[in-house]
Amino acid sequence: MTPSPRDHGPSAGGGPVLLDSRYQIVRTLGRGGMGQVYEGVHTVLGKPVAIKVLNRQLAADERSRKRLLREARAASAIHHQGVVEIIDFGETPHGAVFLVMELLQGRDLGAIIAKGPLPWPRARELLRQAAGALAVAHAQGIIHRDIKPANCFVVDGPDGEVIKLLDFGIAKIDDATDSTTGLTATGEIMGTASYMAPELTFGTPAGVATDVYALGIMAYELLTGAPPFRGKNPYDVLKRHIEEEPPPVSSVVAGVPPALEAVVRRAIAKKPEARFSSMTELEAALVAVSAPGAEPMGALARDGGSADRMGPMGTARFTGVVEGPAQTGATMALATSQMVGPASASASAAPMVGPASASAVVPSMPSSSRSPIDGTRPPSGGRVGLAIVAAVLLMLGAVGLGAWLLLRGS
Repeated sequence: MTPSPRDHGPSAGGGPVLLDSRYQIVRTLGRGGMGQVYEGVHTVLGKPVAIKVLNRQLAADERSRKRLLREARAASAIHHQGVVEIIDFGETPHGAVFLVMELLQGRDLGAIIAKGPLPWPRARELLRQAAGALAVAHAQGIIHRDIKPANCFVVDGPDGEVIKLLDFGIAKIDDATDSTTGLTATGEIMGTASYMAPELTFGTPAGVATDVYALGIMAYELLTGAPPFRGKNPYDVLKRHIEEEPPPVSSVVAGVPPALEAVVRRAIAKKPEARFSSMTELEAALVAVSAPGAEPMGALARDGGSADRMGPMGTARFTGVVEGPAQTGATMALATSQMVGPASASASAAPMVGPASASAVVPSMPSSSRSPIDGTRPPSGGRVGLAIVAAVLLMLGAVGLGAWLLLRGS
């Protein structure tokens, strides 16, 4: 007798896993701090999809549920080939909250540049596409707030590579009817330290200028192989964004046209008003960079190895300040109202689907009868408030002034 599948997990006899009686789960694509992503198939249409399912405990948390809804609303409002397509959003009778997206065949940009800097013509084209997609998002009143290589997926299109923007979970939506606008607490900023504009640290709201800055930082990383500001923890990185000028692109890698370097330099200007006024202006500047003898855009095979099939994954949250530059690439919430010291050495960032796992063999569905959708425990720990860097700088300035006065007096 064939066991009856249930909409929240496998049957006792190991039958197919159905979600909401419409989507058959094929295999696990990845796991992150927010939940899991599965490859699935619509049982009626036969359409392959990627399904993001919140962890069980987060599904019971209204704030987390609204963040997933925010992602669905933001991405679905942007009709552009450069933004992942949202197909469905819902909740099963058993409490599984899910988001259904197009299934992408390719790899995330973070995995690609982990192999080294990109040739400038390729980097310019990917950046141009990203700027175009973000221009459409901005026209819809949507600020991404977490632009970085790990949130960009590269697929092969009929005319070459196509970039897809992912993870609008912390997007800022300019919509009076949006019920998720109160998700960010007063005095809290969201983003990834390596890509956060200096003014965000001082409480300036995210806007077009902060997305332009983040894309400029990503441009620097694509061309040189690493973001310009790195440090042992987010405090250090944010401080560098405020105080330091990045090394010129030409001092790190040779062959980048001065015009392209000038575009990057303007995009990451410290003052928002000195940057490009819009993504449309930035896109036009990228197009204007001359490309004599530029290499044609090729297939993903140039990176070596085969492309991976992956669905977009939610971004990991900090569960502590961990020593090590790798942690500065995780999305986090920064509390600007209180000073909280570093977490213990045992704390770690929540697992995420990013460069480290993008080229790995994707695991198959668990053979256990325990539901992979409702029965998985999320990583322990929660969001940790971090001190605003401005306060740290003021403290350091006071100490420095006191030392100077002491030496002067002696």
